[in-house]
This record gives sequence, C-alpha cells and structure tokens, in this order.
Amino acid sequence: FDVVDRLSGQARGTRTLSGGETFLASLSLSLALVELAGRAGGRLEALFLDEGFGSLDASSLGEALDALTQKAEGGRLVAVISHLKSVAESIDKVLTVRMTATGSRATWISADERDRLLAEDVERGLLT
Repeated sequence: FDVVDRLSGQARGTRTLSGGETFLASLSLSLALVELAGRAGGRLEALFLDEGFGSLDASSLGEALDALTQKAEGGRLVAVISHLKSVAESIDKVLTVRMTATGSRATWISADERDRLLAEDVERGLLT
C-alpha cells in the first residue's frame, strides 16, 4: 500500500507514516470495511479498537472519536480500549479496569464518577 499525502499530493510508503498517521490509516480502513460490507448487503455489528489514540493530536483525536460516535449512533457496538482519560471523557459507558491485590477488577462507572476522576487528575496536574 501507498498513502497519498493530501498536502503534497505525493504517494508515500506506509513505513514513512508517524504513529498517529498509522493509527488514522488503520481506523480509516476499518471504517471503509464497515461501509463496503453494508453496500454488499452485509452488516458488521461491532468495532473493537485497542489503543492508538495516544499517538493523535487533539484535533485528530476529536475527528476519530466523532467518526466512531457516528458508527455507534448508527446502531453499532463500538468498544474502545484506551488509557487516555480524554477518550473516556467522550464515551457514554465506561468500564474501568483496576489492578488489586487479588487481581484485576472491572467496574462500570457513571458519568458523574468519570467526571470526578477527570477532575482529580486535573487537580493532581496529570491533565490540563
């Protein structure tokens, strides 16, 4: 595969892409497959994304999350694994996983709990 850089109009090899560009290219291909499956009469009911968001700038992150939100609003399950609190901030249902002395513990948190955790991180200087 080559990627056409819209700024320069030149084709680039995939090995020249940054981490963020690679993630956006992968996300674009995934969303295109969903679209192609729909046009062929099929339907992909779920999208699962594991990380990658940390390599994006704020603008690209917003665009990626908007695209995923549109898929979710279209009736698809969109599951995102991320360590970025800014991703959790824009997701309706958040499942947190924490390590405990007896193993990992997963719990669903409410929007209020999510906002409280984000506020605590801001207070500690972890987020701006």
